[in-house]
This record gives sequence, C-alpha cells and structure tokens, in this order.
Amino acid sequence: MDTMPRIPFLKNFTISGFLKNIILNYIRGDGLGIVKYSESVLKKFKWYDVKLAQLAAIFATLTLITAWPDFLEMVLKFEWYWYLIVAFIFGAPLIKKMIPD
Repeated sequence: MDTMPRIPFLKNFTISGFLKNIILNYIRGDGLGIVKYSESVLKKFKWYDVKLAQLAAIFATLTLITAWPDFLEMVLKFEWYWYLIVAFIFGAPLIKKMIPD
C-alpha cells in the first residue's frame, strides 16, 4: 500500500527523487527531511563516490578562481594558516570517528 499522499500535480512530476522526497515530506508535515534523505543516500555511497565529490569540489573551486577574479583575490587575501585551522576544525570529527574507543 502506498503511504504517499495523492497529489495530482506530482503524479507525473519529473524532478529528481531528492526534490520530490523533500516536497512530499514537507507536505506530510515531516519537515524538509533533508537530513533523513541524505543519510539514506550516503549509505549507498562507495569510497570512490566520496572521492569523486571531493574532486568535483576542487574543480568547482578552480573554476571559480579562474572565471571570477574577485574570488581569486578573496582567496589569496587570507594567510595560509587560516586554511590549515579550518581544515583541522572540519577534520577533527572525522579523525575522532576513526580512532577506536
């Protein structure tokens, strides 16, 4: 039995499953459900999917630096150690999870 509400305008909706689930969860009153949906999708990821996402982020940043000179100036304005501090802040929870109890 389908528990999704019958919504006429979403019957033949062709947007991605991500957006459709967000819209349906919002209509049902479950909030946006972005966290639940992203956790279910992340379980399907392999190690190389995460690496591909990292490479995509690197190349998107390089594209911004190349195509938008103001972004390049903003990036170069900071000293190198600020980037290192931010990397440690974002990396600390991951390292904490990798260390056994």
